[in-house]
Amino acid sequence: MPCQEETIVVATVVNGQDAIKVVRDDIDTSPREWDNLGVISMRADGNENYSGYAEETYRLYGCDDETGRPDKCGDAIFGGTLAHIPLFFDNWGWKTVIRTAPNERGEVPDGYIYATDKRAVYMGCVSKKTGKPSARMAKRMLRHEIASLNQWLAGEVYMVSLERTKRCEMGTDHVEVLECIGGVYPPYNGNIDEDGRCAWYNMFDKAGRVNPADHAVRTFIEDFVWYARAGDKAEAADGGEPEALGWYRAAAACADLSEAARAYWSGEAEKMASRASMPAASASGAPRSGAGNKGRRA
Repeated sequence: MPCQEETIVVATVVNGQDAIKVVRDDIDTSPREWDNLGVISMRADGNENYSGYAEETYRLYGCDDETGRPDKCGDAIFGGTLAHIPLFFDNWGWKTVIRTAPNERGEVPDGYIYATDKRAVYMGCVSKKTGKPSARMAKRMLRHEIASLNQWLAGEVYMVSLERTKRCEMGTDHVEVLECIGGVYPPYNGNIDEDGRCAWYNMFDKAGRVNPADHAVRTFIEDFVWYARAGDKAEAADGGEPEALGWYRAAAACADLSEAARAYWSGEAEKMASRASMPAASASGAPRSGAGNKGRRA
């Protein structure tokens, strides 16, 4: 999928003639089309507005009338699986939000997402100690899958591109897309705030809410530095650090990023500048922490 030329720009980090641009990714592929661990099973007699999310259906057979705790129905229906989590659907008018916890006591789930032992083995949800499928790991992954679905439903998926602006002899600026990463899902804890927005994980170990662009920019810059160190770019001979330092300083000055993110990049720039003033040392060649969420490239 090519980078969009006209879309909602979330952040732009300018470094000389180059710029990292973060935009909303109008991706039409649901994360439920990925290779998922879980299966979404919806009540056959449930709300028809949410039937489109069902990958299979089940019936309560009256168990919600026989107990004051509807979650016990899940134990009865999916007790033979490795792990299951209840799903509660809300219609916010402009989008659907899926919760994994009830809003009130006795709320009957609209469905469940569950994982089998066989699927857990295939997806790597296996305990290192026992070598057996791990229900704890499976539940964590199931919640992440629902979190990703919420982000997709809310349109909170991002595309990041590296663009270079060159001025031709006619005095006209031309923008060239050097690299593009789409399908970036910022870390998300599965919670929804009072405005119906996803509540982000804190990526920089600071208090307060984090701009989702923070994660997209950090992923891209650290990925960029790793490729430079790996030899994919001309700067590989010196580890890519001179160019990386420029990006760190540019991100530290970017008003589109959160205060926490700018402080992080300022600190990284200071550390790198300090290393540059010391005697040269051999590059480790190891990727920086956080690099690796590469999404899909265009």
